[in-house]
Amino acid sequence: MASIIINSLRSTLLDFFVMYSTVKEVKVRSTFVAVLHRLLQFLIIIFVAFYIILIKKGYQQFQEPQGSSIIKVKGATRISIHKTNLHTDNSSQALWDAADYVIPSIETNAFFIATHKTVTYGQRQGICPSSLNDKLFCNSTYNPCKRGMPTPNAFENQECFPTYTFDLLQSGDDKLSPGVNFRFVEKYRLNETDYRTTTKMYGLRFVLTVAGHGGRFDIRRLFLAIGSGIGYMIIAELISEFIFMRIHRHREEFRRNKIK
Repeated sequence: MASIIINSLRSTLLDFFVMYSTVKEVKVRSTFVAVLHRLLQFLIIIFVAFYIILIKKGYQQFQEPQGSSIIKVKGATRISIHKTNLHTDNSSQALWDAADYVIPSIETNAFFIATHKTVTYGQRQGICPSSLNDKLFCNSTYNPCKRGMPTPNAFENQECFPTYTFDLLQSGDDKLSPGVNFRFVEKYRLNETDYRTTTKMYGLRFVLTVAGHGGRFDIRRLFLAIGSGIGYMIIAELISEFIFMRIHRHREEFRRNKIK
């Protein structure tokens, strides 16, 4: 039994390396299959010529461009300045140039143009008496902190369990704060006291993108497209062979002449 298996494997391997199989051509008179075969070939040629080569530009080599843009904004505009306090409301006119309304002065592929701003002068750090309680912090009269023991400097929550919810107040069509807005500060020191000027800018931010699609004729791409079309021709051959081998009424005769 073992010798039979060994001889069979040896014969199979020998046939694999020394035998060559070729396709036998058999001519069969069948109008239906012949017309179907030519129709499939014609459809494949149309598909390759119009879709792959013309529509998809299979004869071109493409490349995506790479680049960046730097935008310079110039010009001056007249603005109205409103200075409001508890007693007076003064208005005046002024001029803005690009250094005033383009913030920051340079960006990559974008620029921001301010439409108006709100400035708060003379801010300094301090305490708010209405929100502080002496019993919340250790001092000379109230000192519950034990030496060498960690004591949290926060609210006790034995009877207080606060809950928090967050909602987005500004929607896309918010008329009170349209466009983009942000804040920045300018800090300075006067009489040993730190002050700052807070500015809230409102405006429009423009973002530019660089995109493209360039192609040129490439003979190698054209040959690859034509070669792929020739490879699709095997589909017509396979369908015709399947009809003759499995469906046609003379399939038995075709098999005998095809396979020997």
